Amino acid sequence: MMFQKTTFERLFPAALSGTGLLSYTSFGFESGGKRFFDITVPGRPRIEQGMTVIALLEKPNRWESNGLLGWVDCLDGSVVCDSAGKLFSIALLNIFFAAMFPIRAYEVFSNPEMADLIAFFVAAMFMGFTLRFLYLSIKALLVKKTLLAVRNHVFGRSVNTNEFGG
Repeated sequence: MMFQKTTFERLFPAALSGTGLLSYTSFGFESGGKRFFDITVPGRPRIEQGMTVIALLEKPNRWESNGLLGWVDCLDGSVVCDSAGKLFSIALLNIFFAAMFPIRAYEVFSNPEMADLIAFFVAAMFMGFTLRFLYLSIKALLVKKTLLAVRNHVFGRSVNTNEFGG
């Protein structure tokens, strides 16, 4: 992971996607004569032409294909990244489904062996989703802590513990 300071010299149209717990904004921009498309950021952050951000990227100049982990807006110090709380709540929801589906499988399927197999498969699938969202929530927490540390360094602010809520 690396930080990259970038100014959005020219913006291409933004589009909102997702509903419920997770929503994203996709957009494109030009900076330093290079164009980047298919940039995805969580939520509905302020994106304006001429704004400068300190972005946390997976790899250098890798903005596309979910390479952007988050950013700090250099104008007001706002932080844009995934919410660890929302991702963790999705993991808890998957645990609930992993536990509840096997109970319902025996009511739906008359053949007990078939119900056992299907219940095991579906429970394993939901547990896989749970592990994925637990990983994503921990990653989101670490990204947010890193971006807050950068913001605090740049703007000279002290860390507020309420900012880690999600």
